[in-house]
Amino acid sequence: MNETLNKEDLVEIDLHFELPIHIPAADKEGKLIYKKKDVAPVNGVKVKVPAYAAESVEALEKFLQQEYEDNCIDMYCPTHPNIWVDDENNEYGGEFKFKWSSGKIN
Repeated sequence: MNETLNKEDLVEIDLHFELPIHIPAADKEGKLIYKKKDVAPVNGVKVKVPAYAAESVEALEKFLQQEYEDNCIDMYCPTHPNIWVDDENNEYGGEFKFKWSSGKIN
């Protein structure tokens, strides 16, 4: 694992993402199909990451992918990562840092 040497370079984020898996199942005729299920934590995970990883969605995706590879994890990397930012003035209690538009992150 590539750990940041200086703990001051770490920032705490509320990480949200999708982690889809495809579970074998049977359709109405008994044929093999795969049902997609998201197994990511519903409420996200508070974690510390290098500050550069919180700068853009591309940086966050690259960081997560590298962590998977460095730790020899064979599960697919989380998709659509985002950071929840608490805001008591927001009607929803906060918002995601990276905005979505037409299926793409801005």
